[in-house]
Amino acid sequence: MSEKFQAECEACGKETAHFTDTRKCVACADRLGQAMLARTKMVAKKKRKAKFKKKNAPANKKAGKKRAATARKTAEEKAQIELYKRELARRHLLAFVMRYEPDYLAGWVHKQICEELMQFLDDVVAKKSPRLMITMPPRHGKSMLSSQYWPAWAIGKYPWLEFINTSYAQSLQMDFSRKIQELVKSDDYHLLFGNLGVTKKNEAIERWSVYDFDEQKRTGGGVLAAGIGGPISGRGAHVFLIDDPVKNREEAESVTLRETAKSWYSSTAYTRLAPGAGVVVIQTRWHDDDLSGHLLSEMREAEKEMYEADGKEWPEDADRWKIVDFPAIATQDEKYRLKGEALHPERYDLKALRKIKRTLAPRDWAALYQQNPQVEEGAYFQKKYFKTYKGDPPEFLDIFCAGDLAISKKEHADWSVFYVVGLSQSGNLYMLEEYRGRWDAKEIIDVMFQIHKKWKPRHFGLEKGQISLTLDAFLASRMREEGIHDLFVEELPPGKQDKELRARIIQGLMAHGKVYWPEGALWVDAAMNEMLRFPSGVKDDRVDAVAWIGKMIAGATYVGEGRPKKQDKSWRKKLAGYVSGFSDNSDPMGA
Repeated sequence: MSEKFQAECEACGKETAHFTDTRKCVACADRLGQAMLARTKMVAKKKRKAKFKKKNAPANKKAGKKRAATARKTAEEKAQIELYKRELARRHLLAFVMRYEPDYLAGWVHKQICEELMQFLDDVVAKKSPRLMITMPPRHGKSMLSSQYWPAWAIGKYPWLEFINTSYAQSLQMDFSRKIQELVKSDDYHLLFGNLGVTKKNEAIERWSVYDFDEQKRTGGGVLAAGIGGPISGRGAHVFLIDDPVKNREEAESVTLRETAKSWYSSTAYTRLAPGAGVVVIQTRWHDDDLSGHLLSEMREAEKEMYEADGKEWPEDADRWKIVDFPAIATQDEKYRLKGEALHPERYDLKALRKIKRTLAPRDWAALYQQNPQVEEGAYFQKKYFKTYKGDPPEFLDIFCAGDLAISKKEHADWSVFYVVGLSQSGNLYMLEEYRGRWDAKEIIDVMFQIHKKWKPRHFGLEKGQISLTLDAFLASRMREEGIHDLFVEELPPGKQDKELRARIIQGLMAHGKVYWPEGALWVDAAMNEMLRFPSGVKDDRVDAVAWIGKMIAGATYVGEGRPKKQDKSWRKKLAGYVSGFSDNSDPMGA
C-alpha cells in the first residue's frame, strides 16, 4: 500500500493527501477507473455482437428476404381478393348489394329474390317478355333490393336498359332514383362497371339517362320514376317495375282506385313496353282484387282457354306470370323452410310474427303477412259455412282421403291436393289434414303411403282415370314391396258435371253446418280463402279435392268398423242422410 503524502492532483489540481503513486487524488483515481472499466465492457460487447453477426449473417439475410416476400404476398393476396369481390359483385346481385350494405341482414329469401331478378334480367336481354310477380310481407327488404340496387346493377351490366320504376307514390320512387344515381356516380361503381355516369343535361331525379364518358355518348339506358296512375309518356321500358302499387287499406278498399290502377296498367303502362320487355310486380298483398289479383285472374282465364283448346299451347295474346309467394309463416313445407317456420327469423322470428298476428285484424294478417287476401263473404261457399273445432277431433271416426291430382313438378302446373277427413256417427265431417304440393307420380305415391301410415283411411278417392292411366303401376309395385294390402283406392267417375255441380254435395253439407275445420291450423286459412273465391278465384285445386270428398262420402255410411257400405241413391238422397230436414226437393243453396 502506498504511503500517504501531500501533493497536487494532476486531474483536479487540488492539493490533498494521496494514497497512490499516480499523482491523482483518490476521488479522481476512482472516477477514472470506473470510466476505464465501462469502456472495456463496451469494447467486449461490440466484439461479441460482431462475432454473432458474422456467424449468423446468412440466416438474417434469408429472414429479411422472407419478411419482404411475405409482405409482398400479403399485398398481392389482398389485391386478388378485391378483384374476386369485384367480379362477384358484377355477376351476382346479392354480392353487389352486400358490397354497399355490409350490415344488411340477408337471408335465403333475399338470395332467392335476387336469383329471380337475375333470371328475369337474362330473359329481358333474350327478349322473352318475362312476367314476374313476387309477394311478401312488409319490412322484409324487398324494395331496397328491387327498386334501388337491382336497377343500378342491371344498368352497369347492360347500360342500354331503360327502366320505368313505379310505386303508389312518385315521391317513393324518386327517393330510390336518387340513390341509384348516387351509386352510378360513385368511384367504386366505376371500378365495377367502367366509366359510366349520368348525362349532365338530363340528370333530373324523376328522369335521367346513362352516359359513357369513355365513348363520350349516351348509352340509351336510364331510369324514369313515376307513381301509379301518373304520366309516363315519352319513354319506353325494357323493364317495367311496379313496387307496392297499393299504399294502405283505404286505397285497397276503394273500388274506384282499384279500377284506376287496372286501367292505368293496361292503357298506359303496358303501351310503354319495348319488344321483348319484362314486367315485375313486387308487392305486399292488400286485397283479392288488387292489381296482382287482377293480373292473376286474367292469367287464370288464359289457362282455361288453353285447356278448353288442346291443353298444350298458351294463348298468344295472354301474359303468363311466374308467381313467387313468400308468406310470413310457411303454410306448407317449402324448399328452404318447413311448415310453420318464419320467413326471415333474423329480422322477424316466430314470436314477433305471432305478436303481430294478435295485433292485426285477421283479414289484414292474411293479406299483408300471408299474401293471401280474403274475400269478404264468398259466393258459392260463404264464410258463415265454415265451422271449427278446437283441439283433437272426436274419437271413433271413419277416416277417408280424397285428392285432386296434377301430376307435374313444373312451376306453372296446378297443385296436387289430398284432404284427410273423419266421418262421425252423427254424420258430421271433420277435416283433419291437408297435403298439397307439386309432385310427380312417384312422389304422389310417397304421399299416399305417408297418409296411409298416419291415418289408415278406409279409401283414397281419386278421379277415375288418374289411377289407371298414371299411378296404377307405381302403386301396385310399392304395395308389393312393402307388403301392404289394406290401401284401398276408390275411382270416382267425373261424369259430365262442371266444377260447380261437382261441389254441390260438400257445399250442401257445409251450408247445413255438418263440416268442421281444425281451429288454428295453418292450412285452413288458405283453403277457406280459395273456397270463398270460388268459382271466380285464381286457384281451385283445394275446391276440387273437397268436392271429391263430398262425392266419396255420399256413397258411404258410418259403420264404426270395417269398410264403408255403399248406397245406391241420388246425390240429393245421399246428402239427406247426413243433413236432417234436407229432402230430395230441397235446394242446397238455400241454407
